[in-house]
Amino acid sequence: MWTAKQARELAEESVYKDEIHAIDQVIIDAVVGGNTQTIFYDRISDYAKNRLEKLGYQVTIGKCSWIDNGYATKISW
Repeated sequence: MWTAKQARELAEESVYKDEIHAIDQVIIDAVVGGNTQTIFYDRISDYAKNRLEKLGYQVTIGKCSWIDNGYATKISW
């Protein structure tokens, strides 16, 4: 049986799974290319930002006028 904390974490992860998968793919592509940072061309959720920072990534969300949604997220490691 799961604790309440585990159940809450699983529920949150389920809600953000598509976003997390997209971010993971951007990071993988950067690593394969030999880079130590990447840009995710969207504003990521607080959940994803916190998750990445707990894993040791540095995350900066900034405004970007030349992108449709107006935001870009820099992820470095």
